[in-house]
Amino acid sequence: MTLPTYGTMSVDWEERVNFDRLRRERLARVRGALDRSELGALLCFDMYNIRYITSTTIGEWARDKLSRFTLLPRGDEPIMWDFGSAARHHQLHCPWLGDRSRAGISLLRGAMTPEMGRAEDLARKIKRELEARGLHREPLGVDEIRKWKELFDWPEENFYVPDEALESMRTTIPRGREMEREWSKRYEAWAAAEPELAAEWERRLVQPEDELEIVQATQGG
Repeated sequence: MTLPTYGTMSVDWEERVNFDRLRRERLARVRGALDRSELGALLCFDMYNIRYITSTTIGEWARDKLSRFTLLPRGDEPIMWDFGSAARHHQLHCPWLGDRSRAGISLLRGAMTPEMGRAEDLARKIKRELEARGLHREPLGVDEIRKWKELFDWPEENFYVPDEALESMRTTIPRGREMEREWSKRYEAWAAAEPELAAEWERRLVQPEDELEIVQATQGG
């Protein structure tokens, strides 16, 4: 044969799709754009952007949740945060990430209440990485923001929140707290009636960082 077949399966007698090259060149393009910008780092929540930068992905259910995030610092390698089990999966099966696959999730498009502290936890994670590289005083580029501003014709200014959105949020928060209190009462009644099931439920609700530690301990590191 004079031409490679580019089949869907890898073989030892033909290179076919060079995925290592794909990963290198995609990351190089993003790095080049970052170097030409005024940004010190790029923070991404969009699944497509995360896959382009880190060559990682999880189930389709997560595509619009903004649950995972990655940080690409200027002059350095990308860092990936994901659900604990997914972070461990990347450690085992994505060697190009090295030790830069971490456990951590975002606010899931607001599904996490402010009291849970996920926003502060995410900010601390990013701040720590930027400080370690001397980039904490440099501009940080965040995807998803400009796209939504263009979609809704909002002005290009920092921390802009339309009046109607702010008013809606202020009325939604107390309503959500009341719903949470009602759910807690129902859960407490169920837990009292079904203690074994409640214990199993609590066990499965460990935080991602704890989950990762448990997986590592049970699998020998």
